Amino acid sequence: MKARTFWAALCLTAFCASLARADIPPASAADLSLSPQANPSPPVLLSTQSTEDQGVYTLPQSAQPGEGINQGGANVELDADYFNHYIYRGVDHSIGTQSPGGLFNTRASTLNLEIYTKLEFNLGSLPHPFVGLFSDVYDADPTSRFQEIRPIYGAIWTIKPFTIEGGGNTYIYPDRRDLNTAEVYGKFTFDDAFLYRSDKPLLSPYMLGAYDYDKNNGWYLEWGVTHDLVLEDLGLTLTFQADMAYIIGYQQQFVFINETHDTGFQHYDVGLKALYSLNHLFQFSDRYGEFNLRGSFWYTGSINGDLTADNVIWGGVGIGFSY
Repeated sequence: MKARTFWAALCLTAFCASLARADIPPASAADLSLSPQANPSPPVLLSTQSTEDQGVYTLPQSAQPGEGINQGGANVELDADYFNHYIYRGVDHSIGTQSPGGLFNTRASTLNLEIYTKLEFNLGSLPHPFVGLFSDVYDADPTSRFQEIRPIYGAIWTIKPFTIEGGGNTYIYPDRRDLNTAEVYGKFTFDDAFLYRSDKPLLSPYMLGAYDYDKNNGWYLEWGVTHDLVLEDLGLTLTFQADMAYIIGYQQQFVFINETHDTGFQHYDVGLKALYSLNHLFQFSDRYGEFNLRGSFWYTGSINGDLTADNVIWGGVGIGFSY
């Protein structure tokens, strides 16, 4: 009896097992690949965002604040300033006519309007060529309100830790065309952050050399240092500058020609420039360009009394735009 019961239970167990195998389909290779033992990494979920972004009807996304600034191949700069004197290379150009005795007759003080424009082409690691135009308007000049128009051309090349600039200036004096002249120049600036292992330069020493090949056949040499103090929370940048100039055979400064002594240390400058960001003030993005209020305060002093230079306190305010 017990034997029959044992064999009956064994047959029933085998029958149930055969039914279970018939209901469960055999595992495929794909099923095995999804099992935790075969592939422990989680399944990859495909994002639908990239597919939607590539649709032909997808609207372009607007740039976020701080994004979309001009990173193209051309950059523009425009500055307009009012100064109480137009001082260039140590000489006050806010004058009238030259007297027979060789001295200038200074007119009543009138503000000078100085406008500077520049177009620079960004060629990446190659030198960046640029063209520019400077003009000075002085109402008190009886000969010409446009005292000076100066086309500028050149290129800037940054090879760390040096910035090399070279080009030319053409000086055009309306109604004084016999005094028009031209020069070529070179400027070398050293990024001294390389020495101090800092993120920003400390003094940025530079040397400028200009050779007048038209009227003077002489040299203008200048050495200087600058330091930028950036106050990001205020949107303000303060620049301190000091420089000194030496001339060699350089007789003409503006419309004055010195025929007696034209070689030696000519002048020095000490000044402070301020740049305040209007983008920061009004909280709008740089993608529309950068607008700045500009201000400066300078003292220019003569070094050699036999050379043409002035002792004057001067400065001005203006507005600048770059893109």
